[in-house]
Amino acid sequence: MRLLLISLIFFGCSPLFANESFIRFHSANVQALYGEGFEPGDDDKHIFTGEYFQANRVGDLFFFIDSSKVRGGDSGFYSELSPRLSLPGFDWNNSKYIKNVLLALNIEKPEGLTPRRLYGFGVDLKLPGFQVFNTHLYQRDDPTLKGNTFQFTLVWKATFSGFGAYWLAEGFADLAGGEGPGRVSHQLVVPRLLLDVGQWLNISRGRLFAGVEYSYWHNKFGLDGVTESVPQLQLKWVMF
Repeated sequence: MRLLLISLIFFGCSPLFANESFIRFHSANVQALYGEGFEPGDDDKHIFTGEYFQANRVGDLFFFIDSSKVRGGDSGFYSELSPRLSLPGFDWNNSKYIKNVLLALNIEKPEGLTPRRLYGFGVDLKLPGFQVFNTHLYQRDDPTLKGNTFQFTLVWKATFSGFGAYWLAEGFADLAGGEGPGRVSHQLVVPRLLLDVGQWLNISRGRLFAGVEYSYWHNKFGLDGVTESVPQLQLKWVMF
């Protein structure tokens, strides 16, 4: 219920603040996912996600919040806020490979825990077939752990047609070093393959998707030997 209220307030009010002189593009979606075998504990989990993205005159902003429910167990919330600021004085319109270079900040907030901070640079690339192919190099700092480390993050999105249908392939990957005593480097890779099912329901293209998200997390949370490999069913509704 809390996620629903936050999503309605945040996403529902967003168009009211869509000042065309500042905001160039924005979009919001909600997702429902189910998977089995999450670690630690090999749990089954329902996840409801709300996402918002905005591109504006100075950079962009991405925000999401997850509400998860373990079967027979507790529920929890997790959110991330990722603002990025384009470096001034550069025009990449004529670049063959680079779309933008940005200062990047990411704040991770698990429910009830101290936020984790990541700061560094992002380079958005122009690659054939991809609407989005963004790379980031961060310094990662978890205040609850001693020291800090690096994180490389990749985000991608591509749409294509095939087999008489419209498809969406997207996802992200996080590769991070070990941080704190006893922690090791860890890698999280989350690809999605979604089918636009709205075409059979008289819904506009690009609004309703169904498919699979796969989560592979080697040494989850930096814990040596804890590896998660979970396919999830996903339903995604693009609100605007």
